[in-house]
This record gives sequence, structure tokens and C-alpha cells, in this order.
Amino acid sequence: MPQADLPDLTPLEREIVTLKAVLDMIGDMVNHETMTIHSSDPNSSVMFKTRTHMAFFSIVLVDLLSERDGILKDRKNYIGRLKVISTNPLMGEIQDILELREAVCAFDAWLSEEVTIQNRWFPSLDLQVDLSIKRQDFIRICGDIAKHNFTRLTVAADKLRKILGDNNQPFSLDKCILALQDFRTQFYDDIFLYHSSTIAEFLNNIWWGIYSYAAPVRGRCVENRYDGELHLNAYSYSYPVDVTSELGKACFWGLMNDVMQPPYIRRFEVAKYLKERY
Repeated sequence: MPQADLPDLTPLEREIVTLKAVLDMIGDMVNHETMTIHSSDPNSSVMFKTRTHMAFFSIVLVDLLSERDGILKDRKNYIGRLKVISTNPLMGEIQDILELREAVCAFDAWLSEEVTIQNRWFPSLDLQVDLSIKRQDFIRICGDIAKHNFTRLTVAADKLRKILGDNNQPFSLDKCILALQDFRTQFYDDIFLYHSSTIAEFLNNIWWGIYSYAAPVRGRCVENRYDGELHLNAYSYSYPVDVTSELGKACFWGLMNDVMQPPYIRRFEVAKYLKERY
């Protein structure tokens, strides 16, 4: 859809659409169908049911972390949008957003940290290197590799070329396309899998933070209707004044339904040994 044809959302509607979209993505990633939570806190760990579930998790994660034009008409990724919401909430109360703010800021800081990954071996480049790289950069490349075959990975290859260049290892784009298979072995099959439990914990904390923020709003706007015997037989929501578009109303209704019950994945804390490397 051309940008000019996109709905002109109010600031409150953009907040609601963002929260609904993030809940949908996290619900697709963190659930009992894709993964199993082992042990107990503070030594929990997450294991994907299959490699296909791991690939799906990484693909949706890239969508969460990518800057794209669209209905929201900005170039922020969803973590950036959540940071704005948690600083200046419009739908709910400031005291109810604190859990979400803490969860989003913690995940953003972790993603943005540059780490040094030692002794990475790229056979196609005949290169062994200690690679300094931001976590969010290699996570996004891993998701692109999981989603596309090598003929559609020029963007990922260019990201790898820039990362290698920043590490004083200049290579051509065609060489980096070939090196993506090495990258997959070194990062997707190893480091991303190692980090998956920690990422799942971050995402689940964001899910609970959105619930803590939005559930009180539902309590204020829900209108229950009962039959003669006081049995609930219908409900509706009173929309905030600034929610006027069809998209805004649909997302508000969906968001309120999403927070009707607490998240079905319990809060969990991943073991320290899964947070000490890379």
C-alpha cells in the first residue's frame, strides 16, 4: 500500500497498534508449541521442540527488531517504539508501565551491547578472527539466513561485509555471500541457540509488562452484560476518545481481549551459565 494511502492514526492509536503487534509476535515466539521450559528458577532453560521451531522463532524475532515503513509511518523497530511508549504512556497510567519500561530497557541494552566473539573460523574466507559485533546485528543476520536461501541474502551479506570491515577484515560482497554459510555454523547453530533461552526470558518479561500496563485499562473500559440470573452472556468495550479509526478500534478490542487473562507462560529466570558468554 502506498504511504499516502495508509490510515492516519492518532498517537494513542499508534501506541495501541504497537502493543497489539508486539503481543502477537511474542505470542508466536514464546509458547508451549515452539519451546519447552526446563528446570526451575533461577536455573531455567528453554529448548525448542524442533529446528523448524527455532527457525520460526528467529524469523519473527528479526521482524520485531527490524526498522520498516508501514502503518506506523516511522523507521523505528518495535523495541524502539516500546521505549517511547514506556516513557510517555497514553492509554494507561504511568505507575502501570514501570514493569514494561524495565523489561524493554533491559532487552534494548542487551541487544545494543558490542561483544567480542573469539576464534571464529570462516573457511570460505580462510579467516580466523576475534569478531567484535553487536548482538542485535548477528541476531538479525541469523534470522535472515533462516528465512532466505543464499540467492536472496545480499543484504545480510552486505551487513557481514561491513562488520568484517569494522574488524579490519575487508572482503568483497561476493566473498561475504559465500561466507554466510560459515556464519550460520558459527552463529546461528551455536551462539544464537545459546542465547535463545535469554532472549525468550526478555520477550516473556515484555509480554508480562504489557499485560501489567493494559489489564487495568481493560478493567476500566469493559462493559459486561448479564442475563436475568447474573450469568455473563456478553461484553463490549468503551473506546477511548482518541481511538476513532477502524484499525485503532480493532486493535484496541484485540488488545483488551489479549489481557483478559495473564500470559499463559509463567515468569521464568534463565540460569546464569546461559548469560555469561558472548
